[in-house]
Amino acid sequence: MGEEMETIYKELLNAKDNREKIYIYSKCLSVEKRLDWLLELEQSILNSCDLPWDTLYFLFGQIGRMIFMNPALETEESVFRKWRILEKSLEGCKRNLSHQLESIPISQRNQELVIMVIEQFLGSEHGPTKTVLDRSYVVKHCLGKKVLIINTAELMSLEGYVPFEGVTCASYIPELLATESCQWQGESFSYFQCEQNMPNLPVLEMLLQTIRQLKPGMVICVGGGSLFAGLVNEMIPVLTVGTTQSGLYTTMADYQVVNSALNPMNRAIVERMKRKKEHVIEGTFTFSLKTQKEYVTREMLGLPKDAFLLALVGGRLNEEMSEQFLQMLDEVLSEQVQAVFIGIDELKNSKKYQQLQRYSYCLGFCSDVLSRLEVCDLYVNPIRKGGATSSVEALYKKKPIITTGFGDVGGVAEDIFVCKDLEDMKNQILHYSQDKEFYKAQSVLAEKQAEKYMDSTGAFLSILEEYQRRMNAQ
Repeated sequence: MGEEMETIYKELLNAKDNREKIYIYSKCLSVEKRLDWLLELEQSILNSCDLPWDTLYFLFGQIGRMIFMNPALETEESVFRKWRILEKSLEGCKRNLSHQLESIPISQRNQELVIMVIEQFLGSEHGPTKTVLDRSYVVKHCLGKKVLIINTAELMSLEGYVPFEGVTCASYIPELLATESCQWQGESFSYFQCEQNMPNLPVLEMLLQTIRQLKPGMVICVGGGSLFAGLVNEMIPVLTVGTTQSGLYTTMADYQVVNSALNPMNRAIVERMKRKKEHVIEGTFTFSLKTQKEYVTREMLGLPKDAFLLALVGGRLNEEMSEQFLQMLDEVLSEQVQAVFIGIDELKNSKKYQQLQRYSYCLGFCSDVLSRLEVCDLYVNPIRKGGATSSVEALYKKKPIITTGFGDVGGVAEDIFVCKDLEDMKNQILHYSQDKEFYKAQSVLAEKQAEKYMDSTGAFLSILEEYQRRMNAQ
């Protein structure tokens, strides 16, 4: 154990209360992402009797972010405890409401109105925002229903803050507070945005009163962890639609969509959370892509003309790429095979990797990712949760993808483009770069896979039909 950790452990032994323990555990985790420390942190939170409901929600958000960014921390026990923290926060919030939450009978609900709840609304380059716009489009364009999008701004807010090492706050666009409608694919939707002080009890009371007055036929939460959606669920059963392919979401809604049958770990979590068997609705998570407006060449981007180019896409790549992944890239790169990073301006922590430094390019943020993928050859995915949209964009451009089975891209790839581990990934990259016939065959499969994941209308209508059926059966 290093000197820094010894000092932190002494602090832990002398901690006076659970709040101090929580802070010290967060310090430990900022040094090393160890599962046992995370579990002890979560248990300290659950054991605390004096933490307000909004502080519980703040800690739920910070822990959720930590697990999202560190796949090794995602276990049955860590996810179960995270879910229990959200449940405890919801229970505390309900006790503080001025009115009880009563179920609105189906006969009184306005079946022509659908409310879409999202915890963060940014631009169309933002995956969750585009997901809520895509689903809103299907509801209005195909079903002819009115849509109200409520941006609760709950995601990673600092409301209920307690000292916590490495606190993250979500991005927020205050200019959208004045916006009353938003447009997508030629359709317009009513829009309301909360200030970035959620969850805020008076605002929650106001929003719940709005739900009582409007009595929508459906309430769909895009994201999962919304406290507001959990409250609404007491009045109208809510459907959680994830923003990724990553299976189970932590949600207080009655129903949620998953991309495929639950794996044993997630099935165990659902059972431990005492969710009914009807909780999970299987359905394909689909995408719509922004129209490509820019066309570039390798020469325009300063990329080598004849090399086999690996595309790595994401704004968090520096945090998502492990040392083992960087080592794999360093071993595979050469004058013939080179890497293009789309979404970051520089590659950090790469000084010890000579090949990586010599044969890689950082193109920075790009609003037209299709144009960059078009000049690359193979989409390579680190072991992470995100990346699904860019992987479908690559498939749409007939570019094969390569990933492990973990996370969103693993869900998109299915068995067609999945490798066993990083060693297998290295060998497959070399195979793609050297075998033209194999590459051509995989490109054909890439195009077919893209078609499957871009049928948003058919897939989401099927999900809504099943959601409606289960609500009516309650």
